Amino acid sequence: MKKIVLLICLVFVFQAIGASAFCKKSESRNTLISYNEDNYDMVNNSYHNGSCSILFIGSSYFNFNNLPYLFENLAISSGKDIYIDHYGRNGLYLDNHASSSATESKINEHDWDYIILQGVGSLMAYPDYFTDHPVYPALVTLRDKISANCESTRMIFCLPWAFEDGMTWYQDWTDTYEDMQIKIFENTLQYSDEIGFEIAPVGWSWYTVLEEKSYPLHYLHTSDWNHPSLKGSYLMACVIFSTVFLESSIDIPYYGGLLEEEGSYFQTVASHAVLDNLSLWNIEDEGNNTPPETPSILTGPINGEIGEEYPYSTSTVDIDDDEIYFLFDWGDGTDDEWLGPFDSGYEINVTHIWDVEGNYEIRVKAKDTYGAKSEWSDPLQVSMPKNKVFNLLFSQFFERFIECFPMLFLFLQFQYFNELIYNLEVKK
Repeated sequence: MKKIVLLICLVFVFQAIGASAFCKKSESRNTLISYNEDNYDMVNNSYHNGSCSILFIGSSYFNFNNLPYLFENLAISSGKDIYIDHYGRNGLYLDNHASSSATESKINEHDWDYIILQGVGSLMAYPDYFTDHPVYPALVTLRDKISANCESTRMIFCLPWAFEDGMTWYQDWTDTYEDMQIKIFENTLQYSDEIGFEIAPVGWSWYTVLEEKSYPLHYLHTSDWNHPSLKGSYLMACVIFSTVFLESSIDIPYYGGLLEEEGSYFQTVASHAVLDNLSLWNIEDEGNNTPPETPSILTGPINGEIGEEYPYSTSTVDIDDDEIYFLFDWGDGTDDEWLGPFDSGYEINVTHIWDVEGNYEIRVKAKDTYGAKSEWSDPLQVSMPKNKVFNLLFSQFFERFIECFPMLFLFLQFQYFNELIYNLEVKK
């Protein structure tokens, strides 16, 4: 009789598993952040390791000679910890990006520290004539989308360069390269003041180089009189480097395939163009900005079980009373993005789930709205030695089993009590 009952149980168990699969879908395990007791926002924990994150948005001017790659190698060679991404296709204008859902999705992927935008010289020099791709409203829209995603992201617009032959190739136009470049310069400064963005003075650095070199043919431009040569792209990378990091690129041992003497010259021109004129380019000098204090060591459970959610909290202050962002390192490769902004002194509460048994060191760092970062906090040792997942699944299955097969459960109960009574009678 016992064998028959056991066989029936096994049949129904496998049937229940196959048919209902516990009648539930597995839930994703993400880290949660609570700004207050009644508001919880889901946070994507797929990316961020605390490096300086930079997104390039442009078209062929960035694609030629792989400008983001040149910049990345320049930054890495100077010891910077950076994360670079690039979105743009040949032929796209800023107004295309402003109306593009793909560009907006890329902006919303992370809380970028910097987003670098690339424009076109003719549109900036002659906005009243070339009206098919208006720059001003595009910059306003992109500024608003960038700010909506992350208020601390700094939007940097690369001041474009003029065509090598200006507009003289255009019928009845007499503007030379110099004429066109000055108009680009003036309009970019005006837009920057009115819209509120920082300027990477790329075109103005080109102007300096070409004037000093007496305008050699196809030196910074390619033979199409428009796109950048490798020299032009490397000079652009140096300008963006000094704009982003507010540091000189002089003596950085990376020259992008150019001769060292030539590369060093471009480093010098770019560094002086940016750092000698920060206010002109609307670049906020963070030299007087103080980073937040190192956050307090995380408080929360130091022992637990994998699959369970545990709360942790920390706080810090910013001496300048700037708003603060937090970045958590959970020790399991699921670091969050920057969370915030929060008021200085605010205690942030987060929760986390570990999926793998082990010992972990968890820590947190902070940055202010100007990007100045604190050191990592002292680590908190956390141990997750046990696994309740199987017990949880079995409990869920057993509850579902009773719901799906009540008669079989009653039958098993009846058999159990019969055998219990029989054993008691035997013992008598």
